Amino acid sequence: MSTRLLTLLISGMMTLPAYAERYSSSGEALFVGALQGLFIMLVIWVWKIFKGRKSPSETPLNNTMTTQSKPLSMQSDASQISDWEQFKIRNQDMANSIASLTSEDLTRLSSKDINEKISTFKRMEKVFNCSITDLKNTCIKSFTDQFNPEELPEVIDKLSKKADEEASIYSITKDNTMAYYIQAWLKEFIA
Repeated sequence: MSTRLLTLLISGMMTLPAYAERYSSSGEALFVGALQGLFIMLVIWVWKIFKGRKSPSETPLNNTMTTQSKPLSMQSDASQISDWEQFKIRNQDMANSIASLTSEDLTRLSSKDINEKISTFKRMEKVFNCSITDLKNTCIKSFTDQFNPEELPEVIDKLSKKADEEASIYSITKDNTMAYYIQAWLKEFIA
């Protein structure tokens, strides 16, 4: 919004109180004054929204540099780095912990899958009240304490249904659910 337009709107609003005197009672004048105040606040709010927006060229790509300020050689290198590698650079400890718990090549995953896995492991960390590094051992211990070794194959089958439910609740793929990982770890444990 240009400064001229904003000045025009504000000067137009400043003339509105003159019309409030035309009303017969003070209640009507108060009501009109309140409406004018709300209108002024709305205009200021809209102006701040438009003022706060940045053009796409000002938005940072990797929280450090914009693509326009990078040299061409760095731009081609950055496009070759996978989303997982970028996450590893920012969160090395968490990335190493997650990588140790999965048997997948995380560099080949989409950013959607990576985000789903990260959020699942963070959720598991809270549910089991342990660090991501200790999740596998904690989950196995929790299930082996609750169930007999003969019951574990049945538990694993039920975890498959739980993975479907969890996937629909969190709108994630089944392979990125807590139940999926617990099922895989229990299969590995009884094998």
